[in-house]
Amino acid sequence: PRRPPPTSSRRLIKRHQLLPISPFLRFPAFVHTFGMLLMLRAIAMLITGGASVGRLPIEVLKLGRGGMLGLPNLLWFGLAALAFSIWLLRCTRLGREMFLLGANERAAVFNGLRVTWTKFAAYLLCGTFAGLAGVAVVLRLGSGGPVLGDNTLLMAIAAVVLGGTSITGGEGSAMKTASGVAVIVLLDKGLNMLGLSFYDQAIVLGIVIVSGSAFSAWLYNRLYMGRRG
Repeated sequence: PRRPPPTSSRRLIKRHQLLPISPFLRFPAFVHTFGMLLMLRAIAMLITGGASVGRLPIEVLKLGRGGMLGLPNLLWFGLAALAFSIWLLRCTRLGREMFLLGANERAAVFNGLRVTWTKFAAYLLCGTFAGLAGVAVVLRLGSGGPVLGDNTLLMAIAAVVLGGTSITGGEGSAMKTASGVAVIVLLDKGLNMLGLSFYDQAIVLGIVIVSGSAFSAWLYNRLYMGRRG
């Protein structure tokens, strides 16, 4: 059997098996994730020698590069993931518990919220979507590599911030994140058309993240204080 490309396997292992342990060990998931990222990236580099892994079956390439009703297959997959996220956050108990836990964990504990289970489910869902995104990249490019997709980390953070999701939790939605993704994609295409280097683009995206985060915090405080007043 063919071995899956290291990009998809590394993300699936890192997110699915390790992130859900954080609620039980009670230490920050970010530290856990970052540490495993460094370790598994090094392992993937040792296995592949830093080279890309390709030679995917033709059927797989057709799935990643084909289309239906005039739209790419990967876009349909993304729309399905977006619809599922909207349903989960708006129409299920788990979604409401995630918002409450993100807004005020202490209040969630006092109200009898299933804190450990909610965190476990949130990390598991995050890992699932991250793993699927890694597989989508492999299907799109037809190859995988130990560091493929690392440059999208900054863009992902920028999309979330620009979409209006609070980094501290309790505020946000799937549609807001999708709108942030659309803005980042348009910005990235525009910067590429201008011929800016990767480093120049990183500087611009960094400015966008800081400015967007500051504006979101200012707007939230203004609206919140206005309601209280």
